[in-house]
Amino acid sequence: MEWGVPNLTLDLIEGQDIQLEGMEETTFTPVKERSVSNVLTTGMWEVGTDIEPGNYTVTTTGEKSGKIMVYDAGEKLPAVMDPIDPDGELGAESLDVELKEGQTVIVSTSPELSFESK
Repeated sequence: MEWGVPNLTLDLIEGQDIQLEGMEETTFTPVKERSVSNVLTTGMWEVGTDIEPGNYTVTTTGEKSGKIMVYDAGEKLPAVMDPIDPDGELGAESLDVELKEGQTVIVSTSPELSFESK
């Protein structure tokens, strides 16, 4: 089984340190233009900028399980923190979520998650 994800998207703030382990090669590329999408790759995403607010059914797009966390603006604890597994062994096969303007969505361990409008 292959571990890891092919890419990661996140906001870096000047002065932050990055520590990478177990990687032979890494490339950093600034995002020049953000666009709204219903498929989010591993990383941090802003509701209203990267995905529209609304009600969604979330699934993985491949064979790997993933995790979704949704944070309300200014909160340190997630409003949603659930695993999603296409086989249903490590978590639900899908998850219904309501995304609100200004929330932060974090996708981890899965290359990408699909958000289908309800």
